[in-house]
Amino acid sequence: MRISISSSEARDIRRWAMEEEKHGLADRLFRAEHQMDFSSWPFVRKWQANHPVLLQCVCCQQWEAFARHRDVKKSAWARYQSWGAWIHTDCIAEWEEHGAEMTEKRVEEARRRESTEFLFGQPDLLSSYDGVLVRSAPYYEHTFYGILDDMEASISADFGLQRLYKVIDEMSDEGRGRLVGAGFLGFYHRYRLIFGWAGSIPAEYDGTEFDDVACESFLVGDLPRLVRDELPETLRSLV
Repeated sequence: MRISISSSEARDIRRWAMEEEKHGLADRLFRAEHQMDFSSWPFVRKWQANHPVLLQCVCCQQWEAFARHRDVKKSAWARYQSWGAWIHTDCIAEWEEHGAEMTEKRVEEARRRESTEFLFGQPDLLSSYDGVLVRSAPYYEHTFYGILDDMEASISADFGLQRLYKVIDEMSDEGRGRLVGAGFLGFYHRYRLIFGWAGSIPAEYDGTEFDDVACESFLVGDLPRLVRDELPETLRSLV
């Protein structure tokens, strides 16, 4: 692996090598320190301007661009614990206190966006079933890397949808009144079903398993207008 360093960086490391009596390393760095600094060439400066180093603070999520790596060393940025993600030095205290909580919230939000995209990202796959938007299960999503052929995948998808309909039928009126959308994810020991709820998630469907069903649930946020218009008025006011 080749690593490029600037003349100033070579000088700093050479001084450290001399203090540690690592004479061979100090000699090599002395020669590197006095090599031509190519960053002064016009085409290099132009390339650096068009390809900045982009950093995102792991705490506040703000971005900042630098023309060169060495410029980062002169800024108010640091590597968290010398090896982790980039972070503003002013954000370190907050990250150490609330970092685990922030990470958990971001993971949950990413999962919610992914689930929303799966259920509602393709409106042509949606149909209404007893006031609930149900996503159809295209057979090609259930071939499982060639383990199932098209006919077997189609049968698996049909069985999954029938099981989903049965779960919706068995819901209480109150629960079904908050259910925005549902879909069949696949079969692995159990029928994996996903539910999008408005307001709150009923405990009996919040990551639970019963009979031959495993549930995944999330709270629905903003929806495309085309999808919202398909919802009953009572649900439309909640999302």
